[in-house]
Amino acid sequence: MTLTQESTNIVNTACFKISFIEENEITLQNTYPISDEEGNILTPYTFTIENI
Repeated sequence: MTLTQESTNIVNTACFKISFIEENEITLQNTYPISDEEGNILTPYTFTIENI
């Protein structure tokens, strides 16, 4: 099974303004369980949420 999202995620808030920055998209193609040691070598998905 393959799921693909082509559109942008949009989040709206009424009580505060936020900035959401993400890097290194999540890719789960041909994945299988690996050890923690192997996982620590991979490039992580990172994001920042800031209350402006």
